[in-house]
Amino acid sequence: MAALLSADVRLVGTTEESLLSKSLPELSSLNQATSACDAASASFHDQSDVKSNENDPKQENIKEESILHQEDPIVEMIKSIRQECIASKKTIRNHQKDLVNIQQAQQASMDQLIKQFDHVHQLIERQQEELNKQYTMLDKRQNSIDTLLPTISNGSIKKRVVGTSSKQVNKRLKAEDPITLVPKDKFIEIPHTKFQWDLDRCGPYAFIRNNAHSIYTTQAGWNVVVGTCTAKRFAVQITLPKNKYVNTIAIGFTHEPNFWRDPINKHPKVFFFNHTGWYMNIRKGTLCSRDHDDSPFASKLKSGDVLSSIWDDVHGTIRFLRNDIDMGVAFKGIFNHHNWQLYPAIVSYDKNIEITILDP
Repeated sequence: MAALLSADVRLVGTTEESLLSKSLPELSSLNQATSACDAASASFHDQSDVKSNENDPKQENIKEESILHQEDPIVEMIKSIRQECIASKKTIRNHQKDLVNIQQAQQASMDQLIKQFDHVHQLIERQQEELNKQYTMLDKRQNSIDTLLPTISNGSIKKRVVGTSSKQVNKRLKAEDPITLVPKDKFIEIPHTKFQWDLDRCGPYAFIRNNAHSIYTTQAGWNVVVGTCTAKRFAVQITLPKNKYVNTIAIGFTHEPNFWRDPINKHPKVFFFNHTGWYMNIRKGTLCSRDHDDSPFASKLKSGDVLSSIWDDVHGTIRFLRNDIDMGVAFKGIFNHHNWQLYPAIVSYDKNIEITILDP
């Protein structure tokens, strides 16, 4: 038994030794594999940390800041140029503000000048109206004197001199020119001509009504209306709209009855109608003809006034009367021997104007 036991013990020992001898190399290879795995894992973690650091925006900002903090001369130059641009833009803005202020100041000065000009213009018009009233009064007085007194010469005047000798009186009488009153014009004897406005000689910006006695303008633009026959005297009443327009309204005679087509065919911005006859621009009180282009004559007419136009073909004159008050001779040298046939005519530009023929 003892021998068997010892044999078994030896057998077991040899078996354990053989097992140990076999397991040791396997353990060592396992340890080597484990260490290799650990090394690989560590390497993987290191690489992942590096990648995570590379993708980290904070790390990128740190890199950019480190680049910017580097003293690069090109970067410094760009920074300097940028600062100069900012400063220049600010200067330009300041200049623009100054220019706006100057422009506003000039506009205010211009407005003030326009107000002063309007004021002076109104004063001149008032003075002109006052002078026209005085002229009309003196002319009327002269006409009254002409009708009362005959022609006077120095032979019909008895002069009485107090405190002077006869020689002095004779010298004075010889030195003085004869006193002669101008005979009164006979324009009153010229009869009114009965006529109507011609429907076939009316521009497109007006229409004729009231038994062809009135014309009414419907639109702004150059428009001409001519009478149906020649005339030597006619009177019209003027009705003006309530506005500030002072465009042309010319009334008078024309020797070219077909010139009413001119503004229709040519559409002129400036219409030289003064070459077609003899007119008075009632808006300004000026004369318009071949020899007159807005020549001052009288004060402007108002709405409701009556304008009479008279052609004296014997003396070759055209005169105008306002409300039956003679304003004097306007044109001379218009004689009938030139074979002129004069028609009543109206040239206008504004709308809502009414001109009505007044029969005697």
